[in-house]
Amino acid sequence: IDLEYANYKPANYNNNFTLEELVEHFRNFAASKLHLYYTTGMIRLFISSLSATKLVILQGISGTGKTSLAIKLTGGIVEKYPNSVFYFRDAEKTTSDSRIYSLTGWDIETFNNKLDYVRYGITHDWVYNDIRNICQAKESLKDQIMIDTGRVDAQGNPIKIYPPDVYLIDSLPSLNPVDDDIKTGSRVNDVFEVGEEKVNKNIEGMRIAGSNKLLIVKLLDYLYKYNIRLVLINHITVNTGQLGENPKYIQKQMQYLKQNEKLPGGVSYLYQCTNITRTDFSSRLDDGEFGPMIEGTRNKMTMIKNKANKSGVPVELIFDQNTGYNGLLSAFNYIYNRGYGFEGNPRSMYLKACPSVTFTKKTLWEKLIDDVRKNPSNPQFV
Repeated sequence: IDLEYANYKPANYNNNFTLEELVEHFRNFAASKLHLYYTTGMIRLFISSLSATKLVILQGISGTGKTSLAIKLTGGIVEKYPNSVFYFRDAEKTTSDSRIYSLTGWDIETFNNKLDYVRYGITHDWVYNDIRNICQAKESLKDQIMIDTGRVDAQGNPIKIYPPDVYLIDSLPSLNPVDDDIKTGSRVNDVFEVGEEKVNKNIEGMRIAGSNKLLIVKLLDYLYKYNIRLVLINHITVNTGQLGENPKYIQKQMQYLKQNEKLPGGVSYLYQCTNITRTDFSSRLDDGEFGPMIEGTRNKMTMIKNKANKSGVPVELIFDQNTGYNGLLSAFNYIYNRGYGFEGNPRSMYLKACPSVTFTKKTLWEKLIDDVRKNPSNPQFV
């Protein structure tokens, strides 16, 4: 490390820009590098959300694209900063290297430099010690890696921040909170008889909820001080009876959960988090709708708790069966569904400005994707 940073010179970041310029620069970056297309209003809301919290939860039914969406967005964040890292803790052990390559669009060098990937031995205690070690490493290198914001404090000293890191845990229910139990020999399954299975499960749930609460409370100071975004993947489970633990609290905080759904792992982390998004399966893509090579689903994403953005507004995302979340196709679908400049039906569409020329939805998509391949650096093609 000493040799690597012997001749290190901090990057000359351009901090002299307005909010309008920042939004436009990010919009162009997302279009040209990530192939994601946003309105300026969406970007303004995104920036305010990132400023509001270091703890984000993606919540949804299994298989609705939570992990691939998180990987896609995380890749765009850490890619921009030389010393930022994507820490992926795959407790479910379901994401392959090729999947990450496909979602981030990284080459081998970027993949090796930006990704820290672990999939075994992930427990609550391990995560806590892991993040502490990351923070200690950042602290030891702070003179080399901290970013000058271009602002000063009340005493006139430059305000510097650590480069942003993203720590993704997939998933919260897969964390194994057994460390203390192994040490004390007080495993829950050894306490009750088989006939008291229901009591056993309740105690187990309380134990997991307590571990989640302790983990979040212990980590918050580290997350804020060292500029680490903790992203938790969680699963919505269906309860055929009542709404699980503390139902009045959950209903008040998460107004967009359905009546027979509950959130596992306790409610303390829900209180701490200011940004919770859920995803749901909507429908399968029609055969050949976007060409013979694309098979997948439409999934609905809804903000169910947010203190910066409006909650309860669903957005339809397109997930390719082979590559996961497809940002370009999702943007196209958004434009099509809103009728921005279009009239007609999928088999006979036309531009409002040129009603005499008709085309199909499939033809329009193929034309747009062909333009992107020919002009990958042009963010204005839409």
